[in-house]
Amino acid sequence: MTGRNRRRTSFLFEAFRLGGAKTLSEIYAAHGAVRNTMPVAFPNDMMWWDDERVEATVDRAYVESHLRPDETLRFDQQLGFGDGLTDDTYFEWIVTKAKRIFLILVDIGVPDQIFGAVDDSWDDDDLPLQLDQVERLQLRRTKDERLDRKFFKRQFTYLMRHLKPEENLVYEDVEIVPLEPLDRRPVGTQANPTPSDVDKVCIPGRPDDVFIRRRISLGDGPGQITEADFLSGIETMRARSNKHIVSLWASYIHKSAGYLLLTPIHEWTLTSVLTTLPPSIKILAKRDRRVLLLDWMHCLADAVASLHNLGLHHGQIKPSNIFLDMDNKIFLGDVDVFGLDLAKQIDQENYDYGPPELSTHITTESEEPQRLINRMRRKSAN
Repeated sequence: MTGRNRRRTSFLFEAFRLGGAKTLSEIYAAHGAVRNTMPVAFPNDMMWWDDERVEATVDRAYVESHLRPDETLRFDQQLGFGDGLTDDTYFEWIVTKAKRIFLILVDIGVPDQIFGAVDDSWDDDDLPLQLDQVERLQLRRTKDERLDRKFFKRQFTYLMRHLKPEENLVYEDVEIVPLEPLDRRPVGTQANPTPSDVDKVCIPGRPDDVFIRRRISLGDGPGQITEADFLSGIETMRARSNKHIVSLWASYIHKSAGYLLLTPIHEWTLTSVLTTLPPSIKILAKRDRRVLLLDWMHCLADAVASLHNLGLHHGQIKPSNIFLDMDNKIFLGDVDVFGLDLAKQIDQENYDYGPPELSTHITTESEEPQRLINRMRRKSAN
């Protein structure tokens, strides 16, 4: 590094340190990791058809653009059913009751079939259709099983069910879960899952709603749990709610796996901090570091006390399961309520930091003192 670059770097660090923060909490936040202030751009953004996008997309111009001029002449005609009990036109039915059906028909290449669907009084409330029901739409004059299957699969693109806080949804295998992966690199969490079981996701169009997603295989085999145990574990996790403990935002089941959406997300573990200080901490003055350390102790003590107040215990308090976010806020990883921590019995960290009563199976055996005495006698004899 040249002298000019060193001086420039030192000026930047000093500017950060003397950045005019009024309180310690402002100091910690000011030196956090760089935030992404720009909206997240999803490469496949057009696949997310939520209610707002459906409403904004299907208007008269959009419908006309996918039909022949002679077909658009039917728009303002009165519906062919109802025996005069309604004054609705075909276009009014499409934009008020069948926007999703029209989008699906456009997707599979038969938008002109919307008139037949309206004549048979199909609307979006009838969706999703089972595969054996799709043929009733009569998408072709002759039966076309390939086209029927295509409609069945593509309909779920326009019928997304969005997760809400404290909710557990069960998705069909063909449904699309509206979550966007943000980082495919391994993300550490509690319970030592394999890297492929954990990633970072967000809700499309809402880049501030970011979660750690953990996958749990459902079944009766090794490394799996039953669906009933998964649902029971979810209730246990909800009871552990505390701002200093990783908490469950929502969960869902999809393709024989249960998924947990955990918050808050973290940038470092205490293990990594003890090895190499993050820049957001290294840049703090020594006094501010000491205050931050004391603040961490109070936060962790509050987390443990809240668990004990509920008659619960954590059982996995160790450096790799204590996390820090980009603002240097500390929190405990959630305990493995599903019993999938296969490394628990052989993990040196569990032995070093676990409660003594959990390590009795590897304590010194009763014959160890006698073996030591015999060894000392042999040395004396020599």
